[in-house]
Amino acid sequence: LMIPNSKFFQSDELKHDLNSHFNPPGLTNFIGVAQADNDLTGVRGLNFPPFGTSLNRTCGLYLDGVYFPSKNIPVSFQWRPDRITRKTKLDGIEYQTDTMLLPFQNVLIIRFRAKNTSGTEQNKKIKLQLNGGVTKNLKDWANWIPPMEENNNQEFDFSRNAIIYSAKNSKAHLLQSVTGKVDKVERFGIEKTMHIVPNAETEFYFFAILDERINSAQKMCDKLNQKKESLFKDNTKFWDKEIISVFNKDDSKYDGYLPVVMTENKSLIWDETFPSLLLKGDGAAAFLHGQTTADVFAEKQLEGVFLSCWLSTKGSLKALLETRISNNMAELVIIAGEINSIIDGFESVIFPADKVKLEVLQPIRRIQKINNYESWKESNPIWTFNSDLIENQISEYTKVTK
Repeated sequence: LMIPNSKFFQSDELKHDLNSHFNPPGLTNFIGVAQADNDLTGVRGLNFPPFGTSLNRTCGLYLDGVYFPSKNIPVSFQWRPDRITRKTKLDGIEYQTDTMLLPFQNVLIIRFRAKNTSGTEQNKKIKLQLNGGVTKNLKDWANWIPPMEENNNQEFDFSRNAIIYSAKNSKAHLLQSVTGKVDKVERFGIEKTMHIVPNAETEFYFFAILDERINSAQKMCDKLNQKKESLFKDNTKFWDKEIISVFNKDDSKYDGYLPVVMTENKSLIWDETFPSLLLKGDGAAAFLHGQTTADVFAEKQLEGVFLSCWLSTKGSLKALLETRISNNMAELVIIAGEINSIIDGFESVIFPADKVKLEVLQPIRRIQKINNYESWKESNPIWTFNSDLIENQISEYTKVTK
């Protein structure tokens, strides 16, 4: 019996910079929505009808006084139903933010983490540029763009490190707050300094709360601050239960339910033979780095088998490759794609300066243990040229079929 959980639905890590034509992922909590911006912290489209901020952007990041997107440093995005995780690395600091919406509340939460891998103590100046635009609107939600109000009033709640935006023409307030000690709360945002010792991690939280009463938003802020360490874990539990209810025919939340696949207790094995190629020469790794989508020189890529794509000059997918780098060669297994097309494509761009030659190998038998609980990309495959692999090593598994 297999019922998925939140982690089962997580996307690949999609890496983008400021110049990427990329639509960042969004979240819902069943009463509202928000979308990540192309930034490490920024969010936009924070709307919980009847409260709205339209497509306004808030929580934009300034790092050491510089607007972070202007650095054009790639940020990876990974979506799950319960959160959006964004990561990047700069000057020996690994940054990660996790964004969630509190179930059935007008609340967005961001957890900001920084880990020092540089070997020296560092102080990082963090500024979150905040915006308002909040409104309470009972009629204009059929338009393609959600409602908002210009020229919100702004006031400071220094006891909560908060800026409160208030609509002039409706009863709507947007409280935005940062946990921990801060350096400054001023009209453009909130500033704080993160002191990070070597091999250590530090964190803080950002809250955005929409309400028709300021005191209600302030009480929610206090409540979140008290239980901030458990917020993401509790949200994962909420979404795991919600997903289970989709498959539960006795659950009253939904009119119907999805079928549950019953499988044998035996684990599954993917056992298939694929065409393969060999790149030989001192320039094998550098050639692949330029011709495929993989960051071949990344540390994790040099440790074992890794996936990459071969694209056309127009960006369309032509082949899915598994690659293994060793010494002055690179072995390629063609998971999807036409081998002759790859040979023609590679040979048309190999020049003497590349220091690489292409050879065709005999097909490789590829064996991989898989299951119903995680992506096939999470487990490591085994390659062998021996078609008579010892069968007792895989006899306890059920061979999957297409």
